[in-house]
Amino acid sequence: MKSIPALQTKPKQMGRRPLPVSIQQAARFNEVLALSPDSPTGLVWRVPNRGIGAKHRSPGEYAGSITKTGAQRVGVDGKIFSCAAVRAGLATLKAVQGLAQQAAQPEAQHVL
Repeated sequence: MKSIPALQTKPKQMGRRPLPVSIQQAARFNEVLALSPDSPTGLVWRVPNRGIGAKHRSPGEYAGSITKTGAQRVGVDGKIFSCAAVRAGLATLKAVQGLAQQAAQPEAQHVL
């Protein structure tokens, strides 16, 4: 029995998929990365990363890369993460830290 060419499909290639970001990872990202509107990926290094040779980056340099398919990824501690997930994790962490600071400040009592 012959197969119909229109129904034949190639299996999808399984590459390294970016990992989701936990609170602990967002805290780690906050130590080594910073948000930047000037960077193509939206991230810059806060500290020198431990890359080798040409991949070594200094503080303030762009973090991550853009693949030929347009995916933005960044590697931290030997793991690959989506830049969008890292940016969202950093923004959420900063928002939570801001709320915690507001809650810690005593409210001013107004006396009439």
